[in-house]
Amino acid sequence: MIRRAWLSKRLSTLGCALACAWSLHATAEEPEPPQSVLQNSAPTSEDRVFDRWLRHGRELASIRAKIGEAQFDVITAAVWPNPTLSVSGAYLLSGANTNGESSVGPQLTFPVPIFGQVGMRKDEATANLRVTEVEVLEEVWERAAEVESTMLDRAFADAEADEVEKNLGELERIERIVATRASAGANSVYDTLRVRTTVSTFRAQLATAITERERAEAKLVSLIAVPGLKTAPVKRDGLLDFRGPEDESALLGLARARRPDLELARRGVVAAEASSARYRREVAPIPSISVGPYFSHAPSSVSLQLSVSVPLPAFDRNRGQIGHALAAAEGQRALTEAIDQRIEVEVHGAWQARQRAREALTAFRDNGLKATGELLARAEVSYQAGTFAILDLLDAYRAVWEARAQDLELEKAFAEAEAELEHAAVLLPISR
Repeated sequence: MIRRAWLSKRLSTLGCALACAWSLHATAEEPEPPQSVLQNSAPTSEDRVFDRWLRHGRELASIRAKIGEAQFDVITAAVWPNPTLSVSGAYLLSGANTNGESSVGPQLTFPVPIFGQVGMRKDEATANLRVTEVEVLEEVWERAAEVESTMLDRAFADAEADEVEKNLGELERIERIVATRASAGANSVYDTLRVRTTVSTFRAQLATAITERERAEAKLVSLIAVPGLKTAPVKRDGLLDFRGPEDESALLGLARARRPDLELARRGVVAAEASSARYRREVAPIPSISVGPYFSHAPSSVSLQLSVSVPLPAFDRNRGQIGHALAAAEGQRALTEAIDQRIEVEVHGAWQARQRAREALTAFRDNGLKATGELLARAEVSYQAGTFAILDLLDAYRAVWEARAQDLELEKAFAEAEAELEHAAVLLPISR
């Protein structure tokens, strides 16, 4: 049975998934191998394509950079605000000289967030970092589905080309049979022309299949975006077997534990609540302490200035920001419930589709393909004996060719159904 898996090391818990996100960020810093090596080692199997994509794909490197950006946001949130240097001066123009003819006073003003504002900002930035980690995981998960789908297109376009080439080989056998009968004087020109027409038709089909294979391969190479990689000749035998459990309820449990979209909604709730807590804490004023010398001239004097200022939250008490954050948290809770329900529907639907596709493939192979060998043998004997016309012989072969094409179509449908089930249950290669 054909199946494609995206996972060489399956994630067992969401904690593992987050570790994978961190490992993805770390692999972004790995040195690239020489381009000549990449060019000469085109991946030919599913696991190698995913490994090359995850390790060296430049688009994935740009996605991983989001984690680094969020990490620096945490650093920024933990830093105290900068002090302010101000200089003021005065010059006596008229009146009594009480403070000197001129004076100057430099001051340093230090905001002092002593009521937990910095800690709350750091907590909010940390919650946003955890959201970003899962956002990266979700984006890789979504893109992996497109990579897998394109890989299937390439593999089965190649299988179709092989099938047409096999048909052309069988047509050569028919040509030899026709030539043998012609040499014995028991054949007509029509038979030869009819076989040649069929050969031309299959050659056109072969050209079409090769074109589709090349298009799928070009799309696959562009999706994984590995420097120096020009080809990815994945074949049907390079696809991997299904590694998930053969139990719908177990797959549903895995999906609920691993789905990054579900975890993203959950972490969205935490991040929104962290923002709400930060806005509440920032209602408390941040006092500022100012200190500096004060110099006067004529008469000369030196004084020390010290002041404390506190903003009064009389009007703006962050009600709008707090309400906005709470509304966002409520929206994320509703999204969490919706995604949880969606997961159940997606896993069940993908499971049922896979079961039906497998049953259809098995039934066809048990009933539709077993008689093809005998059918061709009888048709050839009948034609050589003169009881079959060339159209009867070609009709027998056409029935076999159509059966093989149907088998390939059913096999691809089964592969696509498994791919959807793997995507729904997050059987992804994101641990590299």
